[in-house]
Amino acid sequence: MEIKDCIVLLAGLGTRCYPFAYSVPKCMIPVGTKPVIEYIVDEAKVSGIENIYFVLPKFMDTKVVLKHFENQKRLLEILKQKNSPYYQEIKQRKFPKIKAVYSKFPNGSGGAILECQRYLKGKYFVVANGDDIFFGEPVIKQIIEESKKHNACVVSSMPIDVKENHKFGMIQVQENDDFLKITNIIEKPKNNNVLNQAIIGRYILNDKIFEVLKNTPKVNGEIYLTTAIGTLAQSENVICCPIKSQRYDCGCKEGILKANLKIHY
Repeated sequence: MEIKDCIVLLAGLGTRCYPFAYSVPKCMIPVGTKPVIEYIVDEAKVSGIENIYFVLPKFMDTKVVLKHFENQKRLLEILKQKNSPYYQEIKQRKFPKIKAVYSKFPNGSGGAILECQRYLKGKYFVVANGDDIFFGEPVIKQIIEESKKHNACVVSSMPIDVKENHKFGMIQVQENDDFLKITNIIEKPKNNNVLNQAIIGRYILNDKIFEVLKNTPKVNGEIYLTTAIGTLAQSENVICCPIKSQRYDCGCKEGILKANLKIHY
């Protein structure tokens, strides 16, 4: 089984990062000297991904996101002329093939994934949340290995304090010999002091998810991916993969600050 495609979800409104994200795409917020999106692309690259689909909002100007990954020939010429120490670094930047897919309206992670259906028929593929970056072993690599091992869809997870589980999609699992089978997903449960495995922003899915998403009822105008995965798990194996890396939520100010502190100190 080959997994060479990755959807990156970038079509949200970014309200948790206003006023910066009012005029600049949230994924371009810097962590160290790189924008958040470059960490995700780098993670995909080292995990063997060859094709990346950025799902971007059509109602915002996002040209800068694509521009960041283009070959800036004139800039390279100037750096070379000036004998800049950054010339070789910029020249050697290589990324997987990137394609922009546009969402006309913010209708949830499930709606964003549906925009990519025509490119992914008959395939297993990665879905990456554009807010989450990780330090340590690449999470995409971890879940691809798990998917290939069990020929199954995979949801990455991390343990959290049960007092915080109302903030996350939470997983119920059945332990098998060498994997954790997901039996149910509860989106931001209330008054539940048992569940402690939270879904985080990396998934392996197959093209069956598209039909499930089309039949998933909207909540507040959005199609929840977690709801669709819970439905998919009723008919086939969907595996939980606890990650070995440190996660930073760069969709909020606190997470961006913590990620920058990690880089600098």
